[in-house]
Amino acid sequence: MTESTWDSLWFGCSFWTGQKDNLVIENGAIAVSKGRIAWLGHYNDLPSRHISSKTKMNNLNNGWLLPGFIDCHTHMVYSGHRVNDFIARTQGLTYEQQNFGDTGIKVTQNLTSNASFDELYKESMLRAKSSIAEGVLTAEIKSGYGIDFSTERKQLQVARKLEDDLGRDLSWRVIKTYLALHALPAEYNNKRQDFVNQAVSHLQDLYDENLVDRVDAFCDSIGFNYEEILPFFNKAKELSLSIGLHTDQLSHQDGIKLASLLKINSVEHLEYMPPEQAFDLKEAGIVAVLLPQAYYYLQQVQKPPVKALREAEVGMAVATDVNPGSAPGASLQLARNMACLLFDLTPEEALLGTTSYAATALGLSEECGSLKVGLSADFVHWPINQVELLVSSISPLKPNLMVFKGNTLLNI
Repeated sequence: MTESTWDSLWFGCSFWTGQKDNLVIENGAIAVSKGRIAWLGHYNDLPSRHISSKTKMNNLNNGWLLPGFIDCHTHMVYSGHRVNDFIARTQGLTYEQQNFGDTGIKVTQNLTSNASFDELYKESMLRAKSSIAEGVLTAEIKSGYGIDFSTERKQLQVARKLEDDLGRDLSWRVIKTYLALHALPAEYNNKRQDFVNQAVSHLQDLYDENLVDRVDAFCDSIGFNYEEILPFFNKAKELSLSIGLHTDQLSHQDGIKLASLLKINSVEHLEYMPPEQAFDLKEAGIVAVLLPQAYYYLQQVQKPPVKALREAEVGMAVATDVNPGSAPGASLQLARNMACLLFDLTPEEALLGTTSYAATALGLSEECGSLKVGLSADFVHWPINQVELLVSSISPLKPNLMVFKGNTLLNI
């Protein structure tokens, strides 16, 4: 970094960096210059030549400093609820069976399509603020609840406005994901290819409007198949967009084959992924995104092959999957806890899964996700004496302060 004077210096606590080869720094210090991390290390090793009377000194007085958390898989922008799905589930119906009457994803499609922009924005803002209050400074937000293209655009416009408006008092990085191939609207039951073709053509429109950073699709028994998704992802590759893929949540499909062929950023859910395919993910450099809240809420019994992923040294991210049907909760802290108790992750793996590996899943490893020189100065200070409390506790903990791009956030 530059030899100029630092803008601010933060010290007086323990640091958990998100860098596996330098994970904990006792009595650490971190310097910020022009919104980026300019120096990181032990306080006693500070190069004083960068400190001047203009450098803002911040003694944190114990606790732990961590990277800002990243929720790398959410469906945060939607309208209404699906409590009837929950009631049906308590009566023995599976998720796949909830596609009739007043249950199923079509309920959310209709509610979201009928909601005005302002109504959708207001509902989604509540979820966004809840997420930020837990130290989440970056979130991915998907579309996917439209029965037509105008609703998909509306969802992404709401996501962009959330980022813009929260930037006034707080700050928040939003990755806008076009989940075009999520659930087939009823009117396209006999015109699947027409729907796929429209999804591909609309991607260019959304890209031109600066409404999309990433794409996603649902490759599963109630979603779309390899052949349908391939042209959509090829278009995303053409536009140099990050790519994620819901796959193997409810049944084993060809999602890993597709992901490995195109070397996309992440594959997500994975309850039915064969363990031997973990090596395919490693070879292609793909992150596995685990979503334990959906596993819990749907009462699934088959778990993602975490042991195989670990043995293959596949990066494992953890996210909330917040959505009205299968994961109606925006707590990333709860998701970390569930990842350990339901999927057998270690606390370290759960924290890495919501920092550095989550950043990699979104194509942001050179921007955020760890405390590292050159990255955005996104970090959170927690009044705790043991970092594992951010995993073991079910009740959300409140941070002391949050810093985003070098600026201290207000109104936490």
